[in-house]
Amino acid sequence: MTIVEALVVGLLFHKFAVMRYIDILQWWGAASMLGLYATAVVYPHVVTPTEVRLRHRGRVISLPLAQVQRVRWNPMRQRPVEDSSLFLPAKEGTQLTFELEPPVMIDGRTVFTVHAAADDQAVVERIQGCIATSRTSS
Repeated sequence: MTIVEALVVGLLFHKFAVMRYIDILQWWGAASMLGLYATAVVYPHVVTPTEVRLRHRGRVISLPLAQVQRVRWNPMRQRPVEDSSLFLPAKEGTQLTFELEPPVMIDGRTVFTVHAAADDQAVVERIQGCIATSRTSS
């Protein structure tokens, strides 16, 4: 519930039991929103030895490392427009570019390129290390 809704409901209902129920809903909503925000801000992406999991607005997209051909860091934030690309931008655009071969099916679309946002270039080196390790072990 937003603050405005809480005030309106508070003015409409004066019974103690109803107000307790509404308070519980408000605290639950605030806690869930803070949790969602925390997962988006802290560790938004996960790199494992077999895949890269990208999180964006409550969605989790898994990219198998076997299909990632190249990872690039674009220091200039960009907003590219391509039909075969998936964009997971932050407010200012994207910096990471994953080139996939063979393409991955995501949400019923064939995706050759995934653009995502990241904080620093160290993640590219880590992903490239995982890709090299997975290719030498297979």
